[in-house]
Amino acid sequence: MPIESNNPLGQILIFFILSLSGFLVGFFYDIFEIIGSKRIKSKKTKSKKTTKNKIVSYLFDLFFSIIAFLITITSIFLVNNGELRWFEFCAITVGIIIYSIFLSKYVVKILIRIFIFLRNVVHKLHTFISWPFNTNSK
Repeated sequence: MPIESNNPLGQILIFFILSLSGFLVGFFYDIFEIIGSKRIKSKKTKSKKTTKNKIVSYLFDLFFSIIAFLITITSIFLVNNGELRWFEFCAITVGIIIYSIFLSKYVVKILIRIFIFLRNVVHKLHTFISWPFNTNSK
């Protein structure tokens, strides 16, 4: 349901909601940055590797750009019936900047822990499932 943008209160509400969509874009950026840069600690080396494959990096950037575009356009259509105004892009930019300054480092730490946990669960499941088929007997 679109919000009336004729009055100042409606414009403030639109600004706030689109700032939240900027937060969402920043969150997805962190997810793609973590997955694309392999910043998860390796068990063997115990170091944070930040190696990137260029093709994978380009694909992740493209995929992130598509998602950011969809989030932006969808929020503008839902909130303001598709009317493009300069303050809407300012609101999204402000949301991304505030997220990056105040929340990003904490969210990245939490996401890395979640990805490490999921990687360990998948590894244990793989080990458990492949155990009967293991031909290397000790």
